[in-house]
Amino acid sequence: MRLIVCGPNGCMLAEGKRGRRRALFLRRRAASAILPPLRKIALFSDRDWTVNAAATLAVAGVALVPFIVAADQIDRFRTIKESAMRTEALLGLLLLTIAATFGDRERLRTLARRRELLGIIAAGIVWISFTTLISTNRLLSVPVLVTWIAAALVFLTVWYGARAIGLVMIDVLVPATVLNTMLAFLQETGRWNPFTVSPRMPMHMRATACLGNPNIVGTFLALNVVILIVAAIEVPGVRRWLYACGAIAGAGGVLFSQTRTAVVGLAAGVVLISIGRSWKRALLLVAGLALALGLALALHMRAVTSLIAVPRAIAQGQLNVVASERVSAALAAIEMTRDRPLTGMGPGTYKYHYMPYIVRVEQRYPPSLVEQSGTNFGETHNDHLQTLAETGVVGYALFLAIVIAIVFTARRVTTLDHARTRLAARVALPLGGTLLVLCLAQFPLQVAVTRELIVSFGALLAGWSEL
Repeated sequence: MRLIVCGPNGCMLAEGKRGRRRALFLRRRAASAILPPLRKIALFSDRDWTVNAAATLAVAGVALVPFIVAADQIDRFRTIKESAMRTEALLGLLLLTIAATFGDRERLRTLARRRELLGIIAAGIVWISFTTLISTNRLLSVPVLVTWIAAALVFLTVWYGARAIGLVMIDVLVPATVLNTMLAFLQETGRWNPFTVSPRMPMHMRATACLGNPNIVGTFLALNVVILIVAAIEVPGVRRWLYACGAIAGAGGVLFSQTRTAVVGLAAGVVLISIGRSWKRALLLVAGLALALGLALALHMRAVTSLIAVPRAIAQGQLNVVASERVSAALAAIEMTRDRPLTGMGPGTYKYHYMPYIVRVEQRYPPSLVEQSGTNFGETHNDHLQTLAETGVVGYALFLAIVIAIVFTARRVTTLDHARTRLAARVALPLGGTLLVLCLAQFPLQVAVTRELIVSFGALLAGWSEL
């Protein structure tokens, strides 16, 4: 038998048993010369196609949800993004079902051994189902239950595919950050707006980017910037400069959004990033933060100038000014928690109970705290209090538990030899701290674009810590 084999050094004629062995050797050497470059180019490289599919779905969700916009003039952002996240969850459920039947069962067994995370997720779904069952308004609670089941499915899908996800998950944050910052700037300055808005709408409220409103813009960008800063420190090469540019643009977007909580959350994230690093890097980070805030103050950016006025307003007892006229919303949530501390009023029912409870707030608290009580708040603008009011102490404890569990899971790894494991360990604490600060005066858990980011990166950190 004669066989012609072509390798990296030319072709040869293989005859007999010895020739076939030589041909096999050359074929393997040719493959080894070709495959390493392909591995560098490939976005997802796992032997199981279900893991690669889950990784692709995870990256697509983080990359696309920030840009999905509906043609509806009334609700252009929130509903369509919620639908996109639920679609991702359904596709993830299909993938997980296929994986359990035909896929990498060893990977599933690895996830099953992480009982602390799975236990908290399962307990959260059980608890929100129970509070929906006993809700004061089940019609409002059922959609919220569906939302959090979808979030759990997205978490499990990203977690399953995490080992096949490379730094492309960080890469897609750069266009999401830069493009939304540029659009918000153009809208804020009145130079260009792709969306039709009422001429009576204040110019600042038109700065929606592709996200929703200035508060959502600031919240989303603050979370992105924290991740990009850590990535710029940990990842060498061209990507470092890419992430640094994205972080700088996003920080500018946070300031342009005029969202004070986002500025404070970003500052808290930078401080947490500096913890555990060399004093030179920590000093450089803090100095950069101080320089950015000083420049914003010199330019009279409202997000910073209003922060400077906070201590004086607190000293004068003007808490409503400090909280942007939202103290009444927080007090209503506190009153709901007092009535049903263990189980809450039911998921998604805060807006249903707000007006009846604000009457009690007006009777119990001084007028200076309830100046805007006539406003019908749909959200508390404080996810800590809203979680307490809607799901009780148990629901709030489960929320804190999942955040703490992910942070500890990512940081307690025994070795930091793997680049992605090291990145997960470095980003977990700053991202978790920033989220908890943002929840003090914003609602990242109620909005799909920020929830998608939080859930996906929480699962990614848990998955990368296993590499």
